[in-house]
Amino acid sequence: MPTVVCVGLSNISCKLDYMEMILKQEGSLSSLRDVVLKQPTLLGYSHHSRIVPRMQMLVKNMVDPAKISVCISMSESNFVKWLDRSTARLLAKDVDRAAWVKELADNLQIIDSEEMEDVLANHPSLAIPSQQKRSKQRLLKMRRARLFPRDNLEALGYEDEKFHDLISSSLLRSFLNEEMKMNSTATEEVLVPVLKLGVNPGKKSCRNRIKSIRDGVNSTDELVGILLQYPEALSGDKIEFNRFLATVLFQYELESKLGMSQEEEERLNITSVELQHLLPREPWSRRAFRLKILATIDCILSQTNSDKAAATGWRLIREQPRLLLVPLSKLKTRFDLMRETECDVSVISDIAFMPMADAKQFCAMHYLRHKLRFTPRVLQKVSATSSLDVIMSIARCLESILPRDTVRSMLLESPSLLTKGTTRKICQRVRLLCHLDSVGLPYKPDNFSDFLLQPNQAFVKELVPNAETWIAINSDKEASKVILDDFPRSVPYVSFQEANRALSRVVQWN
Repeated sequence: MPTVVCVGLSNISCKLDYMEMILKQEGSLSSLRDVVLKQPTLLGYSHHSRIVPRMQMLVKNMVDPAKISVCISMSESNFVKWLDRSTARLLAKDVDRAAWVKELADNLQIIDSEEMEDVLANHPSLAIPSQQKRSKQRLLKMRRARLFPRDNLEALGYEDEKFHDLISSSLLRSFLNEEMKMNSTATEEVLVPVLKLGVNPGKKSCRNRIKSIRDGVNSTDELVGILLQYPEALSGDKIEFNRFLATVLFQYELESKLGMSQEEEERLNITSVELQHLLPREPWSRRAFRLKILATIDCILSQTNSDKAAATGWRLIREQPRLLLVPLSKLKTRFDLMRETECDVSVISDIAFMPMADAKQFCAMHYLRHKLRFTPRVLQKVSATSSLDVIMSIARCLESILPRDTVRSMLLESPSLLTKGTTRKICQRVRLLCHLDSVGLPYKPDNFSDFLLQPNQAFVKELVPNAETWIAINSDKEASKVILDDFPRSVPYVSFQEANRALSRVVQWN
């Protein structure tokens, strides 16, 4: 800087003192050092003929005197043009400032102009033109977060990170209180770990995740427990969240729907996570699917209430997880069939995937082999006369009046009982004997097989002589009629003595 080097020290000092005085008087935001460093050749210009006149013109036109570093090198004509443009811009800024102050007062709901001036005096950053855009954005965010701007004026001057934390906490607090029905204490407990992870509650996805968790639990307390234990679930990607949702909510659903605690699951050596691993490709994130699985598990476990059977049920699920995918209606019909044939619960893994006809055949075979103890050779022999399900139905019918061992012997000794077409006759006569026994008049034929298979005429001859002596113990005719009304309607009958019908407990067969 040759020009500056040639200037005397006293001359430079005079210029510096003058410029520093003017900058302080006008309240410029720029320091003397900033002005000189921006334009070092400034000190080479004449103090009286250039620096002083131009700084006075700047002050007169309300232009920042620090602008001397910009205009000092201009010719006089260019300086005048530049000064006119700067003055015009300042006037426009004043108009903008007035409009902004009015808008700000409306946002803050301040009517009194003096009160507004006090606000600007206490928070001067609000009036800075460069801050207007940011202040507008923050006022809008505060309203959305349900923060009253007038009570949070200092927030307009916060650093971006601090302001973001304020808005996030307010948004989450409002959502948890109003939509999730959390009390204030629980809300404040949840806010700390959730916001620490940088979760943005303003995003719809975050609120939807909290709603998804709430929909899967039974109470707000359970929701609070999950959010406190797994706050990171709200910040992960969608796939990870769906996995988390399926795992955690299925645990709650197991406890609430099936009444199983986590300790019981561990005792039975099964967990909700293990269940999902057994069927990894199924849509566990869908609540409807999980509820269907729960209903299926409940159906399997409800076959008996003992702990041993429950353990067996879980073992079946673990060994044959695809049982959980069998339609519930189909599973129930198979269990009904198993109860009818006295099959063990473990048989369900064999027949659940069979057509109904095959399942009936399987259960009949199981009954005949395990309950009646028919050997394969005997089964082959008796199945030559009738189908297995017919044999089983006749055997079950006979068991209602005879011990199982007696039934087994009778079927082996009288294979004609299993002849096709005798099922209806046998069942009718067995029901008649059951009815007689229930009203206190048991009848025991000498030969059960002959009694069940004899023609109707022979059956009537055997039964009628006894029927004539079966008079009601109670002579009340009305009571006797009730007994007759209870007679099985599936058995065809007529009165052999119409006059004595009211006193009879049995009627003549056709």
